[in-house]
Amino acid sequence: MKTKQTSIIILAAGQGSRMRSTLPKVLHSVGNLPMINHVLNAAQQTTPESINIVLSPNSNEIEETVIKNHTAIKFFSQNSPLGTAHAVLATESFLQNYDGNIIVLYADTPLISVDTLNRLRNALDQYDLVVVGMTPKDTRKYGRIILGSDGSIDSIIETHNGRDEDQRKALQSPICNAGLMAFNAKKILPGLLQIPMINDEYPLTHIISYCHENKLSVGLVLADERECHGVNSRSELAIAEENFQSMAREKLMRDGVTLIDPSSTYVSFDTVIKADSIIEPHVYFGPNVSVESYTRIRSFSYLEGCTISSHVNIGPFARIRPETHVGESSRVGNFVELKNTTLANGSKVNHLSYIGDTDVGTKTNIGAGTITCNYDGYRKSKTTIGNNVFIGANTSLIAPLTIEDGSIIAAGSTITKNVNKDAIASGRAQQKEVAGAAIKYHNSKRKED
Repeated sequence: MKTKQTSIIILAAGQGSRMRSTLPKVLHSVGNLPMINHVLNAAQQTTPESINIVLSPNSNEIEETVIKNHTAIKFFSQNSPLGTAHAVLATESFLQNYDGNIIVLYADTPLISVDTLNRLRNALDQYDLVVVGMTPKDTRKYGRIILGSDGSIDSIIETHNGRDEDQRKALQSPICNAGLMAFNAKKILPGLLQIPMINDEYPLTHIISYCHENKLSVGLVLADERECHGVNSRSELAIAEENFQSMAREKLMRDGVTLIDPSSTYVSFDTVIKADSIIEPHVYFGPNVSVESYTRIRSFSYLEGCTISSHVNIGPFARIRPETHVGESSRVGNFVELKNTTLANGSKVNHLSYIGDTDVGTKTNIGAGTITCNYDGYRKSKTTIGNNVFIGANTSLIAPLTIEDGSIIAAGSTITKNVNKDAIASGRAQQKEVAGAAIKYHNSKRKED
């Protein structure tokens, strides 16, 4: 059977009052990406016919965040917070004219996987409605899914209310409702319109009863508990972050990356690390970092917005800031900071240096304590250092500045003028020595005492 076209509805109208934040709940980040963007990224990878987002009134900040990175999104407003079925029906004008399948997602459930979405969509070839279930370690706060003898869903029972017989059946089931579902729009819309108000809300789970009353089939797709975790508070946000990190680390290791202490390695949503790289304990990858193969990132290093080539050594205690590219077989050592810098192949900055707004050529050595003085209080200026250059220790390079190929800068220099090819430049005060002066100095101090 050919799978029907699928559209996605993302519910993002929750108030998020338990977050205690002026930032809308779904804009809080997991893995350095707003939760709603996680959901949108997964949704778009399933190539849906359309994506529809349900917001509460005056959600301009969410709309602005979404449209920065995602186009062709349609927004709907849920004027009153009256439950999940009511939120889905905020898109009624769309559903009435749609002859396809719908997947309902939550913007505060950020880790739902593309694999689960595809399985959910494919299950609609067999069922009229499909619910995502999970088997969490702690089942107390979730409704239980009761299966019939044929494996289809018989009911969803909340364990904190209902009849005694329902409670007994619910407590025997290890499968919990994750809240996500998919359905045939034409068949299920009439049932959505008939859901009764229960405890001041219109619960989406009540659609199960409508399906059984109208002989519509209800199926189950099981998913990892971590990807079904919803966020309503700061503590739940921390759990989502922990889940994201554990899933991302597992993928990196499956892909051939060595994490010496996985629990102390932190990555972002778009971190790319190629096989046979080694990540030592306590390394943080901010957004937009790419690391090629055979590279070692040593402990307590912080990387963001940078590309690291193969056979590179970084750290320990290195900071690699945005717009930096570290070339093949280069070294960036302890207490070194690079910002908006290209370090070409085979070059080294091994100790205690700040290199900013700089292009460094191949096989250049930058000594300990070197600083590119790139800011005059008004604007940033660039330093260009050529190939096979040797920069002595404790050198200040005053930008704008060009140091040509093969040149040598004497240790302790302050360089303010361009240096020509193969030259030696020294910019320090001439050393002066006065014979016997130390004895005279000590004698004068003793007399003072």
